[in-house]
Amino acid sequence: MRCLLVSTSPRRKELFRYICDEFDVVSPHYEEEPYNGGDINEFVLRQAKGKLDSVTWENYDVVVASDTVVYIPSSDMLLGKPKDEKDAVFMLKMLMGRTHSVITGVAIKVDGKLHLIHETTQVKFRIVPDKFIEEYVSTGLPLDKAGAYGIQDSYGAILVESIIGDYYNVVGFPVGRVWEILSPYIAS
Repeated sequence: MRCLLVSTSPRRKELFRYICDEFDVVSPHYEEEPYNGGDINEFVLRQAKGKLDSVTWENYDVVVASDTVVYIPSSDMLLGKPKDEKDAVFMLKMLMGRTHSVITGVAIKVDGKLHLIHETTQVKFRIVPDKFIEEYVSTGLPLDKAGAYGIQDSYGAILVESIIGDYYNVVGFPVGRVWEILSPYIAS
């Protein structure tokens, strides 16, 4: 089977290897739309499908694209990747002591069928000193991540007090859910 991952994320590439040993990777040619309220699950699915549709995939048996967002349900606010360090500090302070949702939409094209799935994980942050946040942001690690944190890095491990749901979804790719769809097609 020829597999294609539509992504620029090094974390997704690493996690997709859990499902498919060999695959090609291309960057999406899709301008993400802003979130203006409404059904957040439909939003992430539109983003994932937009990424899938933005590339040529006819020569592949399996094509996967996804989009992960950090969402604060109580204020219907979506946190994408921070624009700069100041924005990252703002996002991290906003998440302190609160529970938020990490939602990933995935578009999968396999065997001529389109599968759209979304996965939600609840994440609660502990409260940390401002100095910790500033030190984290100064490393540059949060700048390419939705919500300005990575659960898999040493700072993110300290920030996260608890999660309910799929850990790998918080990293950026719901491995188990995607495997459920692809396992009949990919030899293990």
